[in-house]
Amino acid sequence: DAPIQPSDPVVVFKPGSERLNLKRYRVLSQSDAGVDYELASIHPDFPGFAGAELASMQILGPVLQMRRPVSSRVRLAVLEEQYR
Repeated sequence: DAPIQPSDPVVVFKPGSERLNLKRYRVLSQSDAGVDYELASIHPDFPGFAGAELASMQILGPVLQMRRPVSSRVRLAVLEEQYR
């Protein structure tokens, strides 16, 4: 499976909500220092994720095909709860 590249669309699921909440994001960048991805929301009402919020993100692989805005595989990213 090809690694995620900048501009790839992903679907983000944040556990702990009462219902399944999938949000579409686009990968902005990759980093070598702990945090792998910075995500920009495709929908303006969804928050972006960057920095420490992504420390526990797991990219789980392709989950569906997306016809718009681009014909591309969409991957599922799970943003786990932070426990300190």
